[in-house]
Amino acid sequence: MGKLSGLPTPVGGWIVKTGIDSADEEAVWVWAMLKEDEDKIEFNKIEELESIITKQVKQIAGSDTTAYVRFRGVSEEV
Repeated sequence: MGKLSGLPTPVGGWIVKTGIDSADEEAVWVWAMLKEDEDKIEFNKIEELESIITKQVKQIAGSDTTAYVRFRGVSEEV
């Protein structure tokens, strides 16, 4: 995910995990750690970023893979 360029809002890091979801299907969970020093992030930019991430996951992991995309601030990283 770190190689994505031209994103609609700055991402400070990624957490990516793979596994089986509750429907017993292959899945990828992606947490985009948004940079908090930016002005208020517009909702439409978040939707656009989610779409970009989902397309990238499906391209890498396969079109049958479910992508669960979540957003957090960099300061919330665990």
